[in-house]
This record gives sequence, C-alpha cells and structure tokens, in this order.
Amino acid sequence: MRKTLIVHNRHALRTYRTRAALDAEQGLQMFTIEQLAARLAGGFLQPIDPDDFNAAVGAALAVPMGELDAIKTLPGFQRAAAASLSKARGR
Repeated sequence: MRKTLIVHNRHALRTYRTRAALDAEQGLQMFTIEQLAARLAGGFLQPIDPDDFNAAVGAALAVPMGELDAIKTLPGFQRAAAASLSKARGR
C-alpha cells in the first residue's frame, strides 16, 4: 500500500523521513509543497535549489542598487534578502 505525505518545508521532510526510516515504514512517499506543485505541473517546473537561489541573489546584489548600496554590504544582508524573497514567493 502506498501512502503520500505532504509537508510544509525541507526541515519537516527530513524529520518525517528520519521517523519513517526508524519505524521501517514502506511505501511512503513524501513531498514538500514545492515538490508537489512541480509534480502537478507535469514536471516542467522544478523548485529552485536553495544554493542556486542564494547565488542568484548574490549576483543581483552585485549590481548598483541606488539607496540599497549602503546596506547591501552589511553582514547577513544577502541571507536576509534571500529569506525575504523566499517568504514573499510563498516558499
């Protein structure tokens, strides 16, 4: 019997995957919401890899940004910008 579990983020996916392994569950497939959306879209869309996303944010911050130039070099700004964008797009 196959069961499907949908979780809200990658941390929850790892937690449930570990629990399933410890409980020796079989036939359980797990997806994050992003993975489910990509699968329902027919495989043409894929959730963006977090490392690629952070690299894209870093590349975007490398260009002049007017008023943001003063703060974009502060420690943690790239991480904060990436987190804000992820939240804004519902990730």
